[in-house]
Amino acid sequence: MLHFVTGNKKKFREIKAILDLPAKQVKIDLPEIQATKAEAVVKEKLLTAFKKLKKPVLVEDTALYLKAWQGLPGALFKWFYETLGDKKVCEVFRREKNRKAVAEAVIGYYDGRKMEFFSGQIEGKIAKKPVGKYIFGFDQF
Repeated sequence: MLHFVTGNKKKFREIKAILDLPAKQVKIDLPEIQATKAEAVVKEKLLTAFKKLKKPVLVEDTALYLKAWQGLPGALFKWFYETLGDKKVCEVFRREKNRKAVAEAVIGYYDGRKMEFFSGQIEGKIAKKPVGKYIFGFDQF
């Protein structure tokens, strides 16, 4: 059984549907190191989660790399978004000529011996204003 460490029910449903494996959601407050690369954040989360559970764990982190800002805020996007909110994020980029962005999700697995990382990216651009209905993640940008 995999233990997916997250407090986010939507993330858990998504990962369970994608992997189609027996998994259990575990809520542990994991420290999030300050790093621009999502893989560095995931590695630290894996080590901490395994130390607490002593069972195979999965964790996830997302990053948003903005071309106009040489890849910032990256994995620091969580704090960026929590501070500004969706409208302000769009507003900050309204005047940018280059609104291109890359969203990356990194999932990590660790069983105490073997650590693996899996990532996916999608390219897009920051909208001039929030659009559509917020469902999950970067939906409105």
